[in-house]
Amino acid sequence: MTTTTTGEDLLIHRAAQVAAVTVTELFNEDDNRARDFRCEAVDIVLDYSKHRLDRESRAALLTHADACGLAGAFDALTRGAMVNVTEQRAALHSLLRGTRAGELPDLWQEVQGVTEALRAAVEQVHDGTRRGFSGDTFTDVVNVGIGGSDFGPRMVCRALRSPDDRLRTHFAANVDPQDLDEILAPLDPARTLFIICSKSFTTEETLTNALRARAWLRRAGATQEAIAEHTLAVTTNIAAAEEFGIRAADCFPIWDWVGGRYSLWSAVGLAIALQGGWSSFDRLLSGARRMDEHTLDAD
Repeated sequence: MTTTTTGEDLLIHRAAQVAAVTVTELFNEDDNRARDFRCEAVDIVLDYSKHRLDRESRAALLTHADACGLAGAFDALTRGAMVNVTEQRAALHSLLRGTRAGELPDLWQEVQGVTEALRAAVEQVHDGTRRGFSGDTFTDVVNVGIGGSDFGPRMVCRALRSPDDRLRTHFAANVDPQDLDEILAPLDPARTLFIICSKSFTTEETLTNALRARAWLRRAGATQEAIAEHTLAVTTNIAAAEEFGIRAADCFPIWDWVGGRYSLWSAVGLAIALQGGWSSFDRLLSGARRMDEHTLDAD
């Protein structure tokens, strides 16, 4: 009986071999390891020399990537191919940061329209045009979402936190009421802005927290009309958001080709822009576009 050794089999074999070697041994065996086991692109350095990976294993991984057509798959993703086969849709988050905008002009025009609306909203909060029910400017913003409407912006806001931030950001995802209670306890309701982040505006955990946040504002003296100044929404269900009390002009859509886990580049990243300022968010998009372009062009 003849068996065929696949690329996966070779990788499993290599993984078993390298697992028995310590990182110290890898450095002792290769004087140039610190120099050669690193990548540098668009002002970012990736040092992977301290991982259990030797030259033979790296070569096997690269060969396997070529055999799988990895570079071609990324190219197809950025062109809007249907790479999400389970939902029969594209995963075109790279367009949100301008990658290949010239090849997808209609979609890019839609993205620019939402981006401009986001910029205007952020600047209204920062310049004091938009204020809370007492007439004071906002100092804090609470993002109410779950999954992709929470993880991405939470991660970036934490990573980019700075003494120069324009607003303090907080994230409520847990439906356990204590989570939101602890977030709100030190905050001033008159100076707190909320982002209700739900594409469908039907997510149970998000709506539960949103209702409790609205009740918190009401107890502090905000009228139903004033609450509109304290709430923004990232959603495509404008009718449901309006019924909640959010003005249509304060609802920012995302598209079905924006997967949740990749959505921080879209209106879901509103908290990022409110924290650091629009120019900071714009630089984030620009940096991601540069990395896209590097990935498309590099060997």
